[in-house]
Amino acid sequence: MEPLFLRVNEAASILGFARTTVYKLIREKRIPATKIGLSIRIPYGALKKFAEAQEDTFDTPTPRPKLMVRNGPAERKAERKNTAKQSSAGSK
Repeated sequence: MEPLFLRVNEAASILGFARTTVYKLIREKRIPATKIGLSIRIPYGALKKFAEAQEDTFDTPTPRPKLMVRNGPAERKAERKNTAKQSSAGSK
């Protein structure tokens, strides 16, 4: 039998999110929540709908960002030499 309401930490473990992420989603009104006394409760059905909607967004592959290649120490040293030569030539 499904519970009617879940605590934030229970919802976080079901979704595989951090507790703070669930609080953020509640604050952004992406997950509805009810305050019962001092406790915040999330309706189980609403959490289930949210999880299903997230599954739909993961079906489409997102393009991966290109990695930036950083120069190694030798290249950085050469760049510093070139900029030093250019700045000293310009000041003459």
